[in-house]
Amino acid sequence: MISGFNEIEYIQKSIAAGAKGYFLKDDPAENIIQAIRSVYQGKVYYSDEVLSLCAQNTLQPSNANDAVNQLTRREIAIFELLGKGYRRHQIAQELKISVKTVSQHIENIKSKFNLKTTDEIYKLALQLNNEK
Repeated sequence: MISGFNEIEYIQKSIAAGAKGYFLKDDPAENIIQAIRSVYQGKVYYSDEVLSLCAQNTLQPSNANDAVNQLTRREIAIFELLGKGYRRHQIAQELKISVKTVSQHIENIKSKFNLKTTDEIYKLALQLNNEK
């Protein structure tokens, strides 16, 4: 989705409605190709500004660091793949585990970060991945 609205309420409603990406009109034009490719490949794409807004709305930095330190090696691997835009079935293929196992790890990660939805974990993973 390309939008001129950078308020968190619009972003959240779009994601809840099924948007697999959110690109602001003010974002660099050269990034739109990356956005289109990501969504076309079944991944998600959120611009840096959108990720920043979502992360600010979701967690305070100290809480995020504490939660990251509680993750197991497998949860970290899954969290990193989420940050690259992978979906559950893609993670399962990459790590050679079942989708059900991936889903259980995602639930554990959500619990450790005190998140309610899978979209929140995707947004946070993407944000932390982009900060690397």
